[in-house]
Amino acid sequence: MPHIRLFTSYIHIYLPPIPRVFLLFSLLLSLQIVHMLELTFLIVSTILCLVCLLSVIICLCPRTYKIFFPSLFCRS
Repeated sequence: MPHIRLFTSYIHIYLPPIPRVFLLFSLLLSLQIVHMLELTFLIVSTILCLVCLLSVIICLCPRTYKIFFPSLFCRS
């Protein structure tokens, strides 16, 4: 994609670093890379929800806690 290369060289020559970052980010937005970020956010939020659910189950059932983390109950 030569137009992207031309655009980034223009940014590099004529702009200071901070606006350069914002313009590059807007270029990424226009190239639909945001969908990958949305997917990553969805995966991370799903993992966090599962961890929260597991912690609630563990708090409600102490036996489950002993099954999942037996090393915490070992007396040394």
